[in-house]
Amino acid sequence: MDLFAPSWAALRTAVAGVGAAFLPSLSDRDALLIGTGRRAPADEEKAELGESAAQLPLVVG
Repeated sequence: MDLFAPSWAALRTAVAGVGAAFLPSLSDRDALLIGTGRRAPADEEKAELGESAAQLPLVVG
């Protein structure tokens, strides 16, 4: 069980609200890790992200 699941979902919603859409295929946790630069996207994730991949990591705050 991921104790942070509610937080991941809330943060993903907040990030999407500033114009950065993440792949629906990513879990909330992976979207946040990739979006904030804590994990590099795999090659197939980069391909799916397209031009958005060049704008990562997204700096929030």
